[in-house]
Parts: sequence; C-alpha cells; structure tokens
Amino acid sequence: MIYKIRLILLIFLSILTVGCTYNHLNVTTNNVDEFKHKFVTDLPTGTPKENIESYLNSKMISFTYLDKKNVIYASIPNIGRFRLIYTAGLFIHIKLDKDQNLASIAFDLQYG
Repeated sequence: MIYKIRLILLIFLSILTVGCTYNHLNVTTNNVDEFKHKFVTDLPTGTPKENIESYLNSKMISFTYLDKKNVIYASIPNIGRFRLIYTAGLFIHIKLDKDQNLASIAFDLQYG
C-alpha cells in the first residue's frame, strides 16, 4: 500500500514540475542565451514599434507599452525551476527612440 502511495506521489510531483516549468516558447535557463541572440537578431535597432508589437504577438509574449517612458516591457515567466526552491523568469525591456523605433533591448533574468 505504501509503495502505491509513493508511486502516485512521485507521478504527481513529476507532472507538477513539468507543468510548472513549461512555456510555449520552450525557453529555459539552459537556452536563454540562444533565445536572446535570436530575439535581437529578429528585432534589429531601428525596427518600428508596430513591427515589435507584431513580433511579440506572433510569439505570444505578453507585453505592455509605457507611453511616458517610451518603453515596451515584455516577459516570459517560468523559464526555469529548481525543485521548490526558486523559479526563473525573463524580463525584456525594449527602449524606443523619439520616432518610435527600437533603440535598445535589455534582458533581465530574475529568480524568485
């Protein structure tokens, strides 16, 4: 009986761990540098704001635009997890110039 309970608990924890770390882009802490390289390659300096928003929408990356700061903030949650100790998320800061074109991109990998 205890064997069955342990087996069920093991299966449940395995499913929980996989489910919590999954994101639709398959970005993980192991391949985040590859993702960042592709991101800046796909969105070079000078890309218009509308194209940036279309790109983010096509990748289903959640984002918000702050008009006062002229910045697009985007995030990809749950790119990593170490047991129940921490999770990781990638935050993307896209600065636009006065003409609403991409000026710079900064990435922030945060652990919580």
